[in-house]
Formats: sequence, structure tokens, C-alpha cells
Amino acid sequence: MLLEKSASKKSFFDIFPTPDFLEMPYAGIDISDTSVRFVEFKKSGGKLVLGNYGEERFSPGIVKEGDIMDAKQLIAILSKVKKKISTDFVKVTLPEEKVYLFKTELPPAVEDDEIREAIETRLEENVPISKNDAIFECIVLGRPPEKKDLEVLVSVYPKKVVNSYVEVLHASGMSPLSFHTRGQAIAFSVVPRNQKGTFIVLDFGHTSSLISVVKNGKVRFTSVVGIGGSSLTDAIQKYFNVSRAEAIKMKSKKYLFSAEKNDELLLLLMNAFSAMKDEINKVIIYWNSRGKIPAEEDKIKKIIMCGGDSALFGFGKYLYLELGIETEPGNIWTNVFSLEEYIPTMSFQESLDFAAATGMASPFNVLK
Repeated sequence: MLLEKSASKKSFFDIFPTPDFLEMPYAGIDISDTSVRFVEFKKSGGKLVLGNYGEERFSPGIVKEGDIMDAKQLIAILSKVKKKISTDFVKVTLPEEKVYLFKTELPPAVEDDEIREAIETRLEENVPISKNDAIFECIVLGRPPEKKDLEVLVSVYPKKVVNSYVEVLHASGMSPLSFHTRGQAIAFSVVPRNQKGTFIVLDFGHTSSLISVVKNGKVRFTSVVGIGGSSLTDAIQKYFNVSRAEAIKMKSKKYLFSAEKNDELLLLLMNAFSAMKDEINKVIIYWNSRGKIPAEEDKIKKIIMCGGDSALFGFGKYLYLELGIETEPGNIWTNVFSLEEYIPTMSFQESLDFAAATGMASPFNVLK
């Protein structure tokens, strides 16, 4: 098997040697339960600009909660994507549902080249899979001022999950260079590079949503919740007795949230908003409960929202009023180029669905 190597030697972030961006361009690929999205950047006038991008949607059941249920169908979809990108090389998201995250501390005596071996001995006490069946990555967070121990953030995937993604990618003609969790890919995209502090990043997906706590650019905690934009589409479709395509178009109209005749619909939509607010609040409560008094850099500065339905009229303001935390739509280009210097062909509304693919396509998707 491609990844049958010692867990102490290889991680899923660095399965293959990653070439320099300028020497070997690659595409960013985001595989979810309902679609494959892809983004490429290219050079123009000495600067990065948006190249090929697009989406291949597919029926539910081909991928389910991160598990590849129908490899043949997914290979066919990825083969279509392969024809639309200009390179064989890709960097790809892995499903958040399958990752185990934990933080641990190592004694000061542990040297840099001993960290992975030290972490490997602790895997089975922190995750429900054996070290022989795991692929993991460890990111050194540093030494807290009040402690001498070294803090390390560890991400672990079952080896069979990573292998399954590598196999379908190879079968479709793609060569994966590296992988990241979907949450980290989104953070690469919408959290400004070198930005200190803690943020919540909400990815309002089609059938489910991802809530991540990102501190100093690194994902520290994630929660996948079964609330997605499809439930809002269903409500609009039923209320107005229109096609699904028409309901999707109508969903962005401001009048849906203000016309008195739509009180019943407004209630349905507000129920979805409220459910999402409750899930975000659970994450906030968990994050703030880890210590007696959160350090200044642990305090959540703002909620960054992506996913197409995160831009629904009034949603951000509702979260701000209910949670008391500033909200803003994600700028997925923030780490690649300035919108004051270059305007990509992708619309703002559309861009909110491409945060993960953009994060994987970015030349700056490196954890330090």
C-alpha cells in the first residue's frame, strides 16, 4: 500500500516531498459528502491570480461522513476534475469527521528529532486506534511562559482513511502531494497569515457544517454539526411550491426575511439560525471552560463565516446580537492577493463555498 510506512516516520501532511510552488504548480482539491471543488492559482505579471476553478456535485451516498462508500463513482467524478485542471499534482482535504485532535506536553529534555517518537508512545492513550493503524502529524506550539514543558498539537487519522483517498486520486490520474484537515484548509484561506489571536471559523455547508477554533493560525478544536443549507432550501421550496433550483436562487433574496406574508417561512429559517447559534455557543463554552480565566490570546476575537449560506441576509447580525462576538464573511483571498489590486472572476457569493479548496491551493498552506 502507498502509505504503509511507520507512523513515526511519515505524517499525512507530508506523505510526499512537496515541491516549490513556482517549480511545480498544483491544484487545491476539496472533497466533501456532496461535491468536489477545485482551485488553481497561476502567475500573471509576476503575481498570483486565480486560474482554473470549479465544482462537480454528486448525489448523496458516494461519500458519507468522510467515508468513501462508492470508490468507482468518486473516481469518475475526480476524473472529470482532472480534465479541468492544468496539472497532475494536487493538495487535498481530508474529512474532519475522521480526525482525532489532542494536545499533549513533552518534557524539556525531549529533542526535536525525538518528538514524533515520543508522541507515538502516547497515541493509544489519546485516540481509539492503534499506533500501527494511524498516520499522525504533530505541530509544536511552543513552551508556555509559566511552564517548561513543550506543548504539541497532534492530529491523527486512521491509515485506512488516508489510503482510501490516495487510491481514488491515483486512479483518477492525480498525484497527491499532501493533505490537510478540511478545517485547517479553511483556516489557511480565511484567517490572515501570521495573525495572532483566536477565531471561530464557521463553514456553513450543504448538509452539515464545521465549527473550528483557530488560534494563531492553527486549528485547535473542531465540531461537525448536522445543520446545513439544504434544510433552508427545503423550507423555501415547500413554502413557495417551487423547484429546488428556484428555491436556491430565492434563498439569497432579502425580502424573504422582511415581508410580513412570509412569517411562517421566517420562523423556519430562524429556527435553523437559532440551532446553529446554539452549536457555536457550545464550542465557545467548551473553549472558555478549559481554564479558570482565558488568557488574552485565547479570547475569541471574531467569528469568520464561509459556506454559501453563511451570507444569508441577517445571519451574521443575528449571531452578533445573540453571542456578542463580532462576525464577518470570510475573504478567501486574504492570504493570496489583495482585492484592491486584483479582482478574481469568481463572485463573492460563490467564493464562500471555495474556502477549503483555496486554502489547499494556496502556496502558503504550511503550518509552522
